[in-house]
Amino acid sequence: MESGSPSLIDRIQFGGIAAFFGLIVGGLIALIIMGVSSGVLGELRPYNHWLVWFSGAFFFVVGVFRGAEAAETIVDGLVASAVVVLGGIGIAGGGQTIDGGVGWKRSMWWSVTFFLGVALVAWLA
Repeated sequence: MESGSPSLIDRIQFGGIAAFFGLIVGGLIALIIMGVSSGVLGELRPYNHWLVWFSGAFFFVVGVFRGAEAAETIVDGLVASAVVVLGGIGIAGGGQTIDGGVGWKRSMWWSVTFFLGVALVAWLA
């Protein structure tokens, strides 16, 4: 007996799992902001707890709406955080994909919304 869409309990479970990883992504981004502010501005900004909670709440919503596909958005957040760190210390640079084509996935709107929200929360703090 298999249904086409997950039940409410399943969606809440996916949301909880996504929220946990969202807290990790938000914590990493808050640490990156602390490091950038220290290195660029010369003053250490306090750890941004609002950003961490925003990230957890956002990914909970993503998990509830997208279900198991929320993992893709979480990975996009982790990869973007890693690229910022590696680019900041000069290890990673620009490049192309293997086939040379750059495409836009429909699910990228979740990532764009997340990073706009992170930028807003970081700017307001």
